[in-house]
Amino acid sequence: MINILRLLQLYKNKKRYSKDSFRAFDLETLVVAHTNSKDPQEEELRRGYLDNLRENLFEIQKLFEKSNFGEIIVFGHRLSGSGGLYGYPEISLTGAEMEAAALSKNPEDIEKSINNLRKIVTKLES
Repeated sequence: MINILRLLQLYKNKKRYSKDSFRAFDLETLVVAHTNSKDPQEEELRRGYLDNLRENLFEIQKLFEKSNFGEIIVFGHRLSGSGGLYGYPEISLTGAEMEAAALSKNPEDIEKSINNLRKIVTKLES
């Protein structure tokens, strides 16, 4: 998992923000600061996140085939939180859609969100 303190430090060190305007939970700005960073350690963390995401896609697909909505809800919720943290807001959005679809037990929308997630991962890996 990405180091939250490191993200906060990146945000705090941005020159356009004064110490007085620092807001610890301004996630959008944290994501911008994070994705603009060229820190090799952060790049490695993002690559690891994508590797794990690829593995999770297989697990989510198996859960979908078994109509295990409860576990899909959990995966969707995790993705909605983690995507933006790693600098991938489109993963967060797709995770939220997956969670909502699983909560309403809507297989068509779950399948759409799985396919969208697969497309996103493929795009990010290229």
